[in-house]
Amino acid sequence: MHHSNALLTGQKKNVLSIGTDEKIFDPASSVRRRVRRYAQGFNSFHIICKTRKKFPVEKFENITLYSVSPRFRPMFFGQMYAVGKGILRSSSQWVITAEDPFETGLAGWLLAQKFGIHLQVQVHTDIFSPYFRRHSLANYIRYLIALFVLPRANCIRVVSARIGNSLEAIGISPRKITILPIWNVFSSEFPHKKVTDDIFTVLFVGRLEKEKGGEVALEAFNHFLSLGGKGKLIFVGAGGEEEYLREKAKSLSTSVQFAGWQYDVLPYYLKADALLSTSFYDGWGMAAADAVSLGVPVVMTDVGLAGEAVIDGVNGFVRPVGDITGLGEALFRIYQDPKILPMNHSKISSIQSFEEYAAQYQELLRSS
Repeated sequence: MHHSNALLTGQKKNVLSIGTDEKIFDPASSVRRRVRRYAQGFNSFHIICKTRKKFPVEKFENITLYSVSPRFRPMFFGQMYAVGKGILRSSSQWVITAEDPFETGLAGWLLAQKFGIHLQVQVHTDIFSPYFRRHSLANYIRYLIALFVLPRANCIRVVSARIGNSLEAIGISPRKITILPIWNVFSSEFPHKKVTDDIFTVLFVGRLEKEKGGEVALEAFNHFLSLGGKGKLIFVGAGGEEEYLREKAKSLSTSVQFAGWQYDVLPYYLKADALLSTSFYDGWGMAAADAVSLGVPVVMTDVGLAGEAVIDGVNGFVRPVGDITGLGEALFRIYQDPKILPMNHSKISSIQSFEEYAAQYQELLRSS
């Protein structure tokens, strides 16, 4: 398995990226800023993006954005393919990168086959977790698509060793696999000064969707309280489960707070005594990565970066998925002894700056 050590070819290529993050159309977004940096050194950088509403084709620097906004999700695949064909006829020396091994990956593979182009597929979630497949019929179909697409990709970028190992287990050559975690915004900015107060604060950061296990977090915190712990749980994030979680949290009185989506989460980390992450499946886990970088103990389920960046008994406690009792007891251990973990501020990877990260990202595309 490669660890971001592909060779630079020095050859300028054209990139076709297929994805679903419509924040790319917001000029002020961090997504736009990242892509502008990724595009440097390439002849052109074309991005096809699924959006909820139609945006006009936008061109700036060497980047062109194309919005695909179908009324029905299955149409998204066909529209991506049609737009991609028009782009790839315009010049030579292309590489295609797909955001996932599902709809974007399948469209990318068909385009790669038609034009004889190399395909890079990115894997950001743990598709081989049984919880992923059981989550919904749509996820099970995505899992089947991934089983078709991944062995046919020329290069696969994964965000964790856990995913890389899963790919090797199904017979994919480790030579095709490169580990490049998601960029951790706090990795080059610590140490930050901890804000102290008298209330033991447990933080949950993430989308309030079923796969993130918000209900498990509530029940684990409730178990923490039942053991004699005192403190508060703060949810930072928004999603479809928010109303349900708010109703469930009422039984915990004022001990649970919902802060909603926040542009700047740093102040919440600096006040936190522990981060609670209860996902059923995850590719990496940005909240846990941020917590580790900022010196906040992590209590999490055994998903994503657990065992890789969060080590049980060192900078956090790792418990089985859905283990409400174990998660609550781990919080209580930190509550009883804040110095129980021999941790300090630590970097998630050896990458020192975003410039280094962007260079490795570009390297993967050039060598795909």
